Amino acid sequence: MFFCKKILDSNYIPITDTFTLDESTYITNAGVIFIVRDISVNMTVVSPTELSLVLTENQLQQMGYGRWFFEIRALFPNNHISTLFVGTIKITPFA
Repeated sequence: MFFCKKILDSNYIPITDTFTLDESTYITNAGVIFIVRDISVNMTVVSPTELSLVLTENQLQQMGYGRWFFEIRALFPNNHISTLFVGTIKITPFA
């Protein structure tokens, strides 16, 4: 598991970001989800070491204003769940 040092800021909608895995970690045949509070968002596996996240205005409104911890988890076909990243998202009121 890696700690994500970047803060995703909701000043730019939609939020689009990528996460790069260590070369020793490869994601194949797995679903990847971004979890904040009780909300899960499917991510795109761009390559075995790169993940893409897009958060819409509606998803950010569901999360609510504030600074929240998030996790990115891989869900494998054998039902194994692995936490890949933890970090912080800051959601501010929309202009």
